[in-house]
Amino acid sequence: MAPEPILAPALAPAATEPEKLDVSPVTRIPRTTSPTRLSPQSHLHARPGRHLTDSTLSSASSTSVSSCRISKPSSRRGSPFRARSSKLDLERLERDKDDFRGFFVLFWVAMGFYTLLTMVNNLQTTGILFGLGTFRLMTSNLLGLVRDDLMIVASLFSAFVLNWLMKMHVFRHPLVRAVLQHTVQSVFFFGWLSWIWHRDLPWVQSGTLTLHVIAMLFKIHSYNQYNGELNERYWADRRVRAEYKLLESVADPTAATVTSRLEEVKAKLAELETELCPGGTVRYPDNVTLANFADYLLCPTLVYELEYPRTQSIRWSYVCEKLAATLGSIMLMYITVEHYILPVLHNMRNMTFAGLLAQLFFPFMICYLMTFYIIFECVCNGFAEITRFADRNFYGLWWNSSSFDQFAREWNKPVHEFLLRHVYLESIQNYKVSKKNATLLTFLFSSCLHELAMIIVSRKFRMYLFLLQMFQLPLIWLGRLPWSRRHPVAGNAFFWFGMFAGPPLLAISYCFEYYYYL
Repeated sequence: MAPEPILAPALAPAATEPEKLDVSPVTRIPRTTSPTRLSPQSHLHARPGRHLTDSTLSSASSTSVSSCRISKPSSRRGSPFRARSSKLDLERLERDKDDFRGFFVLFWVAMGFYTLLTMVNNLQTTGILFGLGTFRLMTSNLLGLVRDDLMIVASLFSAFVLNWLMKMHVFRHPLVRAVLQHTVQSVFFFGWLSWIWHRDLPWVQSGTLTLHVIAMLFKIHSYNQYNGELNERYWADRRVRAEYKLLESVADPTAATVTSRLEEVKAKLAELETELCPGGTVRYPDNVTLANFADYLLCPTLVYELEYPRTQSIRWSYVCEKLAATLGSIMLMYITVEHYILPVLHNMRNMTFAGLLAQLFFPFMICYLMTFYIIFECVCNGFAEITRFADRNFYGLWWNSSSFDQFAREWNKPVHEFLLRHVYLESIQNYKVSKKNATLLTFLFSSCLHELAMIIVSRKFRMYLFLLQMFQLPLIWLGRLPWSRRHPVAGNAFFWFGMFAGPPLLAISYCFEYYYYL
């Protein structure tokens, strides 16, 4: 069964932009080179023209470049972003003359007839086109919901303040930075979850706010973590540049020792420049601005980069198209919930377990597909167009999955990229966890967050979603067996069976106590 794999400082003067140095003759060192720590040395700040002996030079250089590390290796793999369209974008289907674009049109025509038939049947039986029960839940205290959401967004700027203080050299020690970072994130996350719990909102609203808080937690963690790593490299870069000036001030710059050391320092500068200015345009700390942070919040990604690929202009007709698709999909999902799911759940005490599953298979699959389409095709593409974000690869060909690990990689690319970079790779590189244990840790982290969302929504601690998520581990093992690899069609059929059975099974589990005793 497959539920969604669905988030004491010392004051100092502000840092100034370092002088640009010529490092072009040096081949840039890959990011995988063994790191070296650079410790600040007071004797490196020599006056120009000061005569240094070889022994003094050797002592200074060995303590500043060769014998120490820059910082621990970054958990980043390089930018995964490039300009591309989403798989189900109608514009792409037409442009590429996709062989299956007719099936895409057929699906929406069928959904249109499905909606029309439902409304006609409801009009004949009840005298109204559709029920309003779920609508009342969605719009109950709507202004309060909007206020809470705006307050969540406003509280995100605490992450910007933290990084601006680092930029201004209020604190530099990595441990201080880490403690403050995780304190800010913990207060944001648990503070807002407590507020949502205290408000006791309808399940639609509490679920929306909870998922938004999790997604925003992912965003500010990536922003804090990446800029924190860059801050360490920035100050290492300043120390190396001080070493470079020291070497240039030697009386005989053509000496073999000086020449060799200059090449080493240039190599270090080139390596640091690759980290501080990976795209060649924006360089840390120039990115730590309100405008950059606000742009990042609007971009449909959970992973922070100094630069993203951008489109040339905003197509407002495209934005309107996605807005219309969002409203239509919400309407379709609303009718499905109101007329095909809630009546069955209300009547569950008079039905068998098999009968419940049979009647909920298709309605929940429609809701699942609509949820996917609204979030990843409509909302993400809409925000991508507004921010001119060119990488629209928000999902892969997950419907072709022959195993559940393939589905986890393809279904939700923004979350997958975040988990890969900030959970899987960080646990390996920072905490020396094995790859196998890092995979298990990542899966456990995702399962706990999914269950936490269900606890807030249902206001019950039942662990059903967590158990179903963890049950995917043996299913992943089965999908990697040689027989499964030789028969991908059978694997895909089993995957779709899990997709059909998982959501209604969860609904029955969480709703049983409420609806059965009504």
